[in-house]
Amino acid sequence: MKNTTELPAPTSQIFQSIQAALWFILKDWVSDPRWFKAILVNAQIALVGTCLFKAAKAKTDEEQRGVILATIVLSIIASPLAWIHNYLLIFPVLVLMFEQRRHALLLTCFFLSSALPGVLELVSKTWSHRTYSLLMTGLILFFTVLFRPVPAEKSQ
Repeated sequence: MKNTTELPAPTSQIFQSIQAALWFILKDWVSDPRWFKAILVNAQIALVGTCLFKAAKAKTDEEQRGVILATIVLSIIASPLAWIHNYLLIFPVLVLMFEQRRHALLLTCFFLSSALPGVLELVSKTWSHRTYSLLMTGLILFFTVLFRPVPAEKSQ
C-alpha cells in the first residue's frame, strides 16, 4: 500500500492498471490532481458503462457469456493495485479463446504479455513494465469478448 498516492496513482513499475498507465503517461502534462482524478474516473466510467450497456442489450447466451468474461477482465485492469501476477486471473478467458480456436487473439495476447516484455527486459526492466503490455492484453480481451462473444457449444 505504500506505493499508492492520494491521486490514486500507483508509482511502482509492477502495477499494470489503468491508473498506473494513465499516471505514467499523463504525469508530465496534468499537474493538478483533480484533473488526473477526473480523467481516471471518466475512463473507468466509460469501460464500466460499455460493459453495462452490453449487459442490458445481451439477449443470447453468447452475449451474456461475453459480458461475464469482460467483467472478469475489467475487474483486473480497473484495480488500482493490479500487480503483474494478477493477470493470471485472466487465464479462464484465454482457455475459452483457445477452445474457440481464436488463434490470432491468443498469439496477440502471448506477444503482448510474454514476448514483448521479455525482449524489452533485455534492454531495460523499467521499459519492460512501462509498455503496459499486460494492460493492453487486458483491454484487447475486454473488447474482444464483449463485442465478439464466445459462441455457445452446440448440443449433440
